[in-house]
Amino acid sequence: MFKRLFRRDTDPQWPTSFNQSEAERVLARLCQDVPEVQWAALVTTTGLLVSLFPASADLDKHRISTMCAATLSLGERITKELRNGILHFAVLAGSNGTNLVIALNQDYCLSVSLQAEVSLHQAFEKLRHSSTALHALLGIREIPWLEQQ
Repeated sequence: MFKRLFRRDTDPQWPTSFNQSEAERVLARLCQDVPEVQWAALVTTTGLLVSLFPASADLDKHRISTMCAATLSLGERITKELRNGILHFAVLAGSNGTNLVIALNQDYCLSVSLQAEVSLHQAFEKLRHSSTALHALLGIREIPWLEQQ
């Protein structure tokens, strides 16, 4: 896990047309389209926060990005050790809500906080339909497992 969080030789390269305000707009639209989402964060797999919406004072940006990367790293380790293949997403459910970390590609992941008692199936359906702008922003053609849900 620490190897992944602190390596520098494989930090993601920002797409040439990457625009921070565009990333915020895409996450804002995602939160609008999926009302069950309380906040959404685009994070690199090394733990760097790319964008967060809404960027409110009560959300600790650094905590979100590092915990997202740690969740992704731990999930990858578990799926590898249990021979479950490549990690697609990790779900952490608590009494006040659910956090979903979705692996977008080898460099980026999307973390969303969902309201308590939300249907994960419905959330995935809405996220699937709302993710095309995010794919375009990052230069990702598709996420096959997400497209087939």
